[in-house]
Amino acid sequence: MNENKMLNSHIENAINKVETSIWDSDHIKSDQFFTDLIVHERQNPTTLVFEDKSTGELVKGSHHANYPHEVHEIINKFIIGKEDKVRYLEIGVDEGCTFNKVKVTDDHKHGVDPYGGCENITHKMSSQEFFTYNKYFWKNTYDIIFIDGLHLSDIIIQEVKESLKILNPGGYILLHDVVPLYQSRQEVWWGDYEGFLESKINFKEENKSFHEYSKEKPWIGMNGDSWKAMAALRTHTDLCIASFPTACCGLVSKSIGNFGFEKPPIPDDGMYTWKYFQENMDTILNPIAMAQIDSLSKTLCWKGE
Repeated sequence: MNENKMLNSHIENAINKVETSIWDSDHIKSDQFFTDLIVHERQNPTTLVFEDKSTGELVKGSHHANYPHEVHEIINKFIIGKEDKVRYLEIGVDEGCTFNKVKVTDDHKHGVDPYGGCENITHKMSSQEFFTYNKYFWKNTYDIIFIDGLHLSDIIIQEVKESLKILNPGGYILLHDVVPLYQSRQEVWWGDYEGFLESKINFKEENKSFHEYSKEKPWIGMNGDSWKAMAALRTHTDLCIASFPTACCGLVSKSIGNFGFEKPPIPDDGMYTWKYFQENMDTILNPIAMAQIDSLSKTLCWKGE
């Protein structure tokens, strides 16, 4: 077995362990829980502070905070001078807020979304369909894969697993919505999903995309429990994992290492709770300042075909 196959085998075995330990015991909360939680958050605003240990750059978040940077900024910094060589895949294009701003040449740029409203989506299908068809027919590989589909940790874990199989050496995966700034934003609530899922089950072309739907009815748990996928990968694998908190974004590479920071502890009960996140957020997220992108990009190699 060659080195790449051994690495893929190790990663898949580790991620299989992750899938059984990702939720807290009360994963889906009641409507009353959210009503009480939001009232409490508004009456008692809290601030989370993330720090890049190497630069001291901080990002602070409170109940009404937004993130000062966007994911396309990170990607475009990484690909300067390589725009015509980098192969880019985006899972969850929606309205194209990121996809349309990534400066990769069109013939090296693929977007996957079954319902999104962006006219530049190249593969109008689910991620599961895409990964399967790609395995059998297209056999594409990529240097950058951005995952921003459903913000549910079990789906994200599967998408990471499949993405690692088609990630070129030196490439990386970006995960969106892994830096929740307060508790309600990372909860999974049926009230958020009920109407959206009804529109998907009874799909019609005129139905709005997720992005437009969320404008009409802002979601309480907008980040979903995406951070739990990040935490599970950090605790159960030796993948190189870090985050850009100012862009609410995580980074995953096949390279072994953790950028010099310690790994978070595996939860004693195997459950990734909000309390666990608060107590271990620095080691879970392994934060990197935006200023570090230039030096980090030099460590990556590209297929460049």
